[in-house]
Amino acid sequence: MKTITKELSYVEIIKKSKFLTFLYPISNTQQAKQILEQYKKEYSDATHICYAYILDENTFKYYDDGEPTSSAGIPIYQALKNNNIIYTLAIVIRYYGGTKLGVGGLTRAYSGGVLELVSDASNLQDYKKYEEYLVEVPYSLFDSFLYHVNNKGIAINDKQFLDNVFISLNLDDDSFNELKELFPNLNFVLSK
Repeated sequence: MKTITKELSYVEIIKKSKFLTFLYPISNTQQAKQILEQYKKEYSDATHICYAYILDENTFKYYDDGEPTSSAGIPIYQALKNNNIIYTLAIVIRYYGGTKLGVGGLTRAYSGGVLELVSDASNLQDYKKYEEYLVEVPYSLFDSFLYHVNNKGIAINDKQFLDNVFISLNLDDDSFNELKELFPNLNFVLSK
């Protein structure tokens, strides 16, 4: 699975209709809704504001905004899904140019900008799922543990110095496995 690295945009004119495509990295549905509200205000003069987002395989949504059924939202969604893109919102804004495109033309137009943006590998990165862990580290291992955490570029959320040091950090699977191998006697507790 992949996700986009930054906000992206693409503009295309098809038979006098202007299609503006925007991709956004998102982490939840609330963030998608906020971005969509912003676009509805900013592009209130647009003919259609269609979109799709995918968070994971179970959380997604698409919307045609008055275009013929399945000619806008689903093609946008499929462009993301077929390229294994997750945690991404795609918005395509259309300004009607006076020439009807037909369902096939609309399908190509709405998916085209998304496909153009995700075809550039520099816009994508492998998606890594992070979990928050709490680790109890004895003072005798603290410097060594901290060295390895810093060396891997892992950000520490919090440290509490009690009888031992309690460290909260976010780890992907690779980092978790590496730290468990280096420090097999430490207990990594998944935070809820």
